[in-house]
Amino acid sequence: MAKQIDLNGYWLIEDNPVSKEGVFPYLGKQISPELEPEKIYMVYRPASELENPDTVESFNAVPFIDEHEMLGEGFTKYDDRPAGGVLYNVKADNGILLGDFKIYSESLKDEIANGKKELSLGYLCDYELSR
Repeated sequence: MAKQIDLNGYWLIEDNPVSKEGVFPYLGKQISPELEPEKIYMVYRPASELENPDTVESFNAVPFIDEHEMLGEGFTKYDDRPAGGVLYNVKADNGILLGDFKIYSESLKDEIANGKKELSLGYLCDYELSR
């Protein structure tokens, strides 16, 4: 996971973990505008879904931002929250998604250099609600 810097000063971080199997807390507003926005929902990501070829492909060429915020129709407009870079070359490996991050944003590079660990792809997916 070494950082490479190209001639434009853009960062490339290869084989960075993107997502993994497990149960994770999300606010309703991070999942769907149809849920209670401030309620915490526990979301299970099964390895079988992360390793599905359609899932893996859906992560390619996805922009990422600092912090968790949904971008796109029905959420924050992309123009109001430009991405810090793009994810590509995504692959699955034993319940973990790995990908290459190309980072363009100077402010995001500064945050990462100062210890920032988590970014958000802000993607939509299908949820099965259960108790």
